[in-house]
Amino acid sequence: MAKVSVHDMFPSKWLSSADLNGRELIATIANPALSYEKLKQMNGDGSEEKAVLHFRNPRGAKPLKPMVLNKVNLTTLIVLFGDDDDDYPGKQIKIGVDMVPVGKEVKPGLRIRTWQPEAEPAPTVTRSTQRSRPQPEPEATDTADDTDLY
Repeated sequence: MAKVSVHDMFPSKWLSSADLNGRELIATIANPALSYEKLKQMNGDGSEEKAVLHFRNPRGAKPLKPMVLNKVNLTTLIVLFGDDDDDYPGKQIKIGVDMVPVGKEVKPGLRIRTWQPEAEPAPTVTRSTQRSRPQPEPEATDTADDTDLY
């Protein structure tokens, strides 16, 4: 018998915790990084405008869905990269899943981690690649005692 899931039966156009399958992923932010979409409110009839983060899709890889940002994730982006979204394209973020309160329930939710890729180490200079500078010749010192000359 085949396993049935709501996620498979009703796929979302937005990134969700189910898309991560319990793993974390590293994503590269696209250009433009953010768009603003009118989305239905979860607890009401109206709609509200939400920031949506877009990602680059590596060749040959399954496209990564855009991520609707909540206050926590938007704040994390600002902490990591500043408040000018023109600086976001090309930056990498790590996205994971945490259990978060949603109303009276606790559900899995996406979280941008406060992680940044490690900078590549600067090349080290070894003795074999250092240029040797000519050393000044030591000054000649007369070790003879003045009394030896008489």
